[in-house]
Amino acid sequence: MDKKNAELIKEQAILVTNKYDGLEFCEIGDGLFLIKGVLAFEGDYEGMVITDAFDIEIQIPPRYPDTLPVVKETGYRIPREFHTNPEDNTLCLAAPLAAKLQFALDRTLLGFIEHLVIPFLFNYVHLQKNGVLPFGERSHGAKGILEFYSEFFQCPDLGVILKLLKILGTHEYLGFEKCPCKSGKNLRNCHGRQLLKCMQLQSTQDFMVEYWGILRLL
Repeated sequence: MDKKNAELIKEQAILVTNKYDGLEFCEIGDGLFLIKGVLAFEGDYEGMVITDAFDIEIQIPPRYPDTLPVVKETGYRIPREFHTNPEDNTLCLAAPLAAKLQFALDRTLLGFIEHLVIPFLFNYVHLQKNGVLPFGERSHGAKGILEFYSEFFQCPDLGVILKLLKILGTHEYLGFEKCPCKSGKNLRNCHGRQLLKCMQLQSTQDFMVEYWGILRLL
């Protein structure tokens, strides 16, 4: 990690610990940083106010902010079957691209916590108290990724989604070609805008992993 990137992380971490005094920032070596401790929050949904606190650990990668942090709930309140990645017990905050799109709106550690981590925790607490998830729920794994792209592209057609993903995975974007959705429009005047936005946030390799994951699901 270069010095400039390390300074950016430290500056952003100070803003987090100043606002959430239950959290602390530390360096664990090899360019890795942690924010850990008790995250207390308050939120409301349709007039219902929820106040709670969770023990969490946020690992900030060397390539931050181009690579998102990962989060663990360390108090063992959230069961591992609730949107938790089985490989490393990190929380599955959203579909990968959905998380990157949200983070792109506020590329700070504070934004990451307030727009991704806290909504996830609020969603879980609301489920425990009221039996419903206020912000909805997607399936885990490839099925959830497919659900995200169907919503993102506003297209229920599986074949079209796979064609759009393949364009992202091969970087074969040709704006003058007809869009796979059969709208009759050129790609640049149809789903092309969304594809170009996606290309800025995720690698071709990651898109191909999602593409093959969806194919295996089928």
